[in-house]
Amino acid sequence: RPVLGTFRYFIPADAGAVVLHSNETSTANKSPAFSSGQGSDMITGNLLSDLHLHVSKANDAFYDAYESSNIKAMSRIWSKAAHIKCSQPGQRFMCGYTEVIKSWHEIFKNDEKAWGSKMSVTDIRIVTVSDTAWVTCTETFDRGQGLERVKVLATHIFRAEQVGAKTQWRLECRSAAHLIHGL
Repeated sequence: RPVLGTFRYFIPADAGAVVLHSNETSTANKSPAFSSGQGSDMITGNLLSDLHLHVSKANDAFYDAYESSNIKAMSRIWSKAAHIKCSQPGQRFMCGYTEVIKSWHEIFKNDEKAWGSKMSVTDIRIVTVSDTAWVTCTETFDRGQGLERVKVLATHIFRAEQVGAKTQWRLECRSAAHLIHGL
């Protein structure tokens, strides 16, 4: 299971956007700690917390599917919209639901993600505007046996979709690229 961060909310005065930021690490099952601004004022009310918790849970579900190579779970996370895109390190963008899911099937089948048996996710930042959320983070793959860790910078774009009476956050775009040392 990926290692996720302890979260803090920062509300920019100029943007109407809400940012969820983390650069600390903790286990994924820990409750997030929320604050507004740079101080320790706690946010009251559930709207802000619920919005970011739902996006965070959708992102967690992505990494759960990724870590377990679960193609059915990965298929449920992605929007079925024709415009969705996915790019893995060193690969071109896959376009459309069928091509994106086929690429995940190939990754899981060939175990291409096995840059290491342990993956952690850190420096998680979530920005939401209306029904869209951007998640950026660093994925670290521990290859073990004294080998250098592989770091990947990832951006996920989620959109809220109505599914019956529920709103679900679906992944519409993933772009992932290797982090070059020294940058």
